[in-house]
Amino acid sequence: MIEAPRPSAVTLMIVEPNDACASTVSGHTNFAFVGVFYGAIVSAYLIYRTPVSSLKIYIVVLFQLFNLGYAMFVGISRIRDSKHLVADVIGGALIALLTSMFFAGAYIVVSERKRQTFRPDRAPESVLV
Repeated sequence: MIEAPRPSAVTLMIVEPNDACASTVSGHTNFAFVGVFYGAIVSAYLIYRTPVSSLKIYIVVLFQLFNLGYAMFVGISRIRDSKHLVADVIGGALIALLTSMFFAGAYIVVSERKRQTFRPDRAPESVLV
């Protein structure tokens, strides 16, 4: 936790001695960027593993750019509304990046293990149908 007063308290020139006005990372920004980073990592993995047309790749990239714009809008609006400092928003985005890398990495590892252990010659008939 950063020992800085929240921007609204600075704007109003009210500084409280307790931790109620301490600055924290932005949860809104964190939540917005988790979707962007996780979606980008998993989409890149799926595009790498699956042959797709270039049109589908462009659609996925366009969708990811839209999501990135939305997440940046959330972060900027938190700063503009004096709810968080710039460091709070950047901290929320960094936590989102680390969280997304962890869970997307776990998804990719599990996915690759399933792919390597699956053998169609030994699969039950219900799977092959």
